[in-house]
Amino acid sequence: MDRSKVLALYRGILRLHRQKLEPVMRVLGDRYVHDEFKLHKSAKPEFVKGFLSEWQAYHDMLSKQATHFGQDLSADHRKLLDDQQKQKLDELRVAATKAHDP
Repeated sequence: MDRSKVLALYRGILRLHRQKLEPVMRVLGDRYVHDEFKLHKSAKPEFVKGFLSEWQAYHDMLSKQATHFGQDLSADHRKLLDDQQKQKLDELRVAATKAHDP
């Protein structure tokens, strides 16, 4: 996939975050998207296709929802996460929980 399509997907996700997410969730989501795209900037080609496919699926899911407050990962998707990704998701969960507690 060429750079312009990757950037279009990235920008499209951020645009959907502005439209669909509450401000606190948007900050967390934007940070996560930014970090993931940055980490995969120099990924091996065999990983890029799956990476972009999953982000395109996220984009499509988010664009179809009236509002979005997250979706649980399936057991199959959780198995695919490496330790760093699991830690990042846990940090986001904790930050999101703290943001919604009075």
